Amino acid sequence: MLTTGGAFAATVMGSGLPPQLGLSIDTSSVLNGCDHTKLSQPSSGLLIPATELASDAAGSFFVSLSSSGGCVPGTYPIIITELGSPFTVFTILLTLESPISA
Repeated sequence: MLTTGGAFAATVMGSGLPPQLGLSIDTSSVLNGCDHTKLSQPSSGLLIPATELASDAAGSFFVSLSSSGGCVPGTYPIIITELGSPFTVFTILLTLESPISA
């Protein structure tokens, strides 16, 4: 959920992948829905909108995304693509909802 100023924090996590599998994560839709000057770098230190990382030794990964404000409500696809066989593409829908009014 967004704050009244349009801030949010979210974590994208995955598991059950082969160890050390390269992944491409495209968060450009979130960039389009937010004031990009207020987006924080993902926790992995990678750049928005598209970035590459690898699953860990257990076949898991995580990336945290956040903004200090300026985001609008909506549903934003985050596209994750395996960079090795079988080259599966996963789509995660990040829904940012308006704050509840009192």
